[in-house]
Formats: sequence, C-alpha cells, structure tokens
Amino acid sequence: MARRRYTSIAARNSPPTLLRTSCTGPRANSEIRRVKPMRRSRVLLNDLACCMRHRNSPPGPRSSGTGAWRALLARSSARVALSVIGSVWVASCAGTGSEMPARMEQRVDTELREHIDNLSRAAEASYDREQALAARLSIAEERSAQLHEQVAIQESDLGALSRQLDSLRSRDEMRDSTPQPGVSASYRTALDDYREHRYKAALERFGDVLSAAPSGNLADNSQYWMGECYYGLNEYRAALAEFTKVFAYSETEKDDDAQVMIARCQMALGEREEALSAFQKLLEEYPASEYLAAARKEIEILRSK
Repeated sequence: MARRRYTSIAARNSPPTLLRTSCTGPRANSEIRRVKPMRRSRVLLNDLACCMRHRNSPPGPRSSGTGAWRALLARSSARVALSVIGSVWVASCAGTGSEMPARMEQRVDTELREHIDNLSRAAEASYDREQALAARLSIAEERSAQLHEQVAIQESDLGALSRQLDSLRSRDEMRDSTPQPGVSASYRTALDDYREHRYKAALERFGDVLSAAPSGNLADNSQYWMGECYYGLNEYRAALAEFTKVFAYSETEKDDDAQVMIARCQMALGEREEALSAFQKLLEEYPASEYLAAARKEIEILRSK
C-alpha cells in the first residue's frame, strides 16, 4: 500500500477545493471523494479553534465571574466538538467513497450548534444573576455604611451625655459632702435634744438634716439617731424600720450600732428567734464591734428563757 500524507486544511473562507494528497494510483479518486463531505466539519473545527483561542485569552473589562463562564463555555464546547467531530472524521476516513451520509454531517452540525446555544443561554442567565446580586450587594453595603455612621453618632452623643451626668453627680457629691453651716448646727441641736430626752424635737431636727443633705456626711448618723429617738419613745416597730435604713449608706460607720439596736427592738417586741438571729449576725459580720460582749450576754438571756 502506498504511503499517504495529507496537507493542512484550507481556511474557512477558502474556495471549496478538495484536499491535495500525495496518493497515486487507482485509490486517488476515492480519497478525494472521501474528504469532500468533510468541508462543513472543517468549518466547525475553525469555530472550535476560535473558542479555544477565546478561552486562553486574558479576561476583558467584564467581571471575573462572566469570564469564568465564558471559559467554561469554551472548554465544554471544545470537549463536545472534539468528541463528535473526531468520531465523524475517523468514520469518514475509514469508509470508502461517499459512505458518510449527508444526514450524519447535518446531525453533527445541529448537535454542536444546540450545545453551544444552550451554554450561551446558561452563561447569559448566570451573568444576569451575577449583576442582580452585585446590585443587591452594593445596596447592602451602602445601608451598612449608613448604619455605621448612625451608630458612631449615637455613641458620640451617648459619651457626651455620660460625661455630663458624671459631672453633675460629682457636683452633687461635693455639695452634699461639704458640711453646710446650717446643717451642722441643726445636727448638733438635734443631738442636744436627744440627750435631754426631747425625742420628738430631736426627730424633727434629724429629719431636717436628712432633707437638707440626704447624701451628706451627716445623713447616716441622722438616720441612726432617728431610730434611737423612736426607741426612746418606746415605738419599737418604727425604731426597727429606721435602724434598718442605716444599711443603705455603704460608707456608714453606724452599721454595727444599728445591728445591735435591731436585735434589741426585736427583743422588746417579743420576737425571740429574730432577736437571736440578729445578735448572731452581729457576732459573725462585725467581729471587731464594741458590742460583742453585750451581744453574747443578750444571747445567753434569750436562750435561758
């Protein structure tokens, strides 16, 4: 069998000439006829080469997502085209004469075109979805930026208000902690009334001190002595309430005094168990109190009853 060598395929727009071959002999005509039906396939191969060149080309001004879809389109088209056209080319070269029917050529062309059209539609739909998502993302980013600005403004306003509130509190504390001449005089007069057993007059003056400086340095003492005044008037329930209020002052030094008087008020009211608990609390929470010895004696008396 004589060796054959095909030359390169003509360009897409070249005239419909037959492929030249070096084959000589009686089979030359059949070789020419065999290549002739493949003209349309050569056109598809040229289209395929364009797709491959587009796939390898750098991305254009469109987004990277669209470029990826176009690359996918080129690769998919290349695979299908190579598979179908390769099969047809082998079949055409293996046959003799005009064994490849025209309908096979049309079928190949139709399938390739349909596949490329489907991929093109899918790429366009994906591009539209990408554009819609990009628009929504842009709107969301704008809203987020606006919210961040509003939060920053509110935080700034809140910080300013907090500083103003701290300033007002410090002014009130300084004003209350500074003994006022009239308050100090009222407090001393109230103590004198208490020592002279003028309990009602003392109650009124201690009340005036609390009203004038409720957070002053004499407020907790005034509160305690109001309980002592009620105790001196034998109004033990009212005294118990006033002594309990002393613990509202966190910096008071009258807490152990108030605790022992709470126990004594409960003793006077006949509340034995409550009095025992109050004395026991004094022993546990105020171990340095000057009233510990008196509290132990009171506990012994209560337990002996």
